Amino acid sequence: MIMEWESVLPPHLSLPRSVAAELENFRESIGCPEEVFGMRILGSAWATSKTQKLTYEKVRSENPGASEVELVNTVYETRKLTSIMAGQELPPLPRSCKTFGALVEFIVREEARHAMPDPFGWGAAIDSILAKVVP
Repeated sequence: MIMEWESVLPPHLSLPRSVAAELENFRESIGCPEEVFGMRILGSAWATSKTQKLTYEKVRSENPGASEVELVNTVYETRKLTSIMAGQELPPLPRSCKTFGALVEFIVREEARHAMPDPFGWGAAIDSILAKVVP
């Protein structure tokens, strides 16, 4: 059975049944509305990483001769375009971001700087459960 919050997740963010069940048990224990819960998962570092990986793989397949640095820059430019369309502006990509891993770390750090406070630790608990999903 798919929970309502799962229906907001795009296909590349589908979860194993055991993880979805654990998340649902947690959601019920805290009384979080399904819509809010789904949005928190979409905003997690796990979802960001998986989404950037999907973009990276697509860019790499479309540009087989591109260097890692070129791929990273293209992925970031794609992210910047999406952000601009959403009314947000991203900082310039640091020169030190030369690998996909460094790019994801930078993006996750930037998102964490602007994240809502997590006074009850619910976000951390969700992240801990999502960490069980093999990339």
